[in-house]
Amino acid sequence: MKLMVRHAFPCSHEVFWQMFWDEDYDRMLREAAEVTRETLWDREEAGGRRWRMRFTPNQELPAMVARAVGTKKLVYEQESFLDQDRVLHWEVFPAVVPDKVQAKGTMKVQAKGVGLERLVDGAINVRIPLIGGRIESAIHQSVIDGYERAYQVSLQWLDQRGLKA
Repeated sequence: MKLMVRHAFPCSHEVFWQMFWDEDYDRMLREAAEVTRETLWDREEAGGRRWRMRFTPNQELPAMVARAVGTKKLVYEQESFLDQDRVLHWEVFPAVVPDKVQAKGTMKVQAKGVGLERLVDGAINVRIPLIGGRIESAIHQSVIDGYERAYQVSLQWLDQRGLKA
C-alpha cells in the first residue's frame, strides 16, 4: 500500500528544521500523540544523523488482528536517517511478525509559495494471509492521522512563536 502525505507549512526551511529539533515542539508532539514515543538512541554519523525510536500505541488492535499477530498493541521501532541533503529516510520494525511487515519511505521539504511543503512518501506491506490488507489499512490510517496531528501541532508551535512566513 502506497503512503503519501502532503502538508504546506507557512515558514522557511530554516524555521522548519529549527522546529523539528526543538525540545518544546517534541513535548507538544508527545502530548498530542496517541502513542508513547521513546528515543532509544541518537547519533551523528558520516553523511547525517541517525536515530531509533520505539512507539507504543495507546489503542489496542481489533480483536481478530490481535489474535492473528499475538499481541493487543502493535509496538514498533522506527529508525530514521536525516542525510546531508535533509532528506529523512525512515524504516519501521514491528515487535511482532517483523518478517511479514515492511514499512519504509522518505520525508523531505521543498519550497512552495511563501512557505514549504512536507512530502512523505513510502510503502506499507503486510504479508499475512487473510488479514494483511486490513493491517495495512489500519497502519496506513494511523500514520496519516499521526502526521495530521503533528501538522496541527506544528502550526500551533509556529503561531506561538510568531514564526509564520
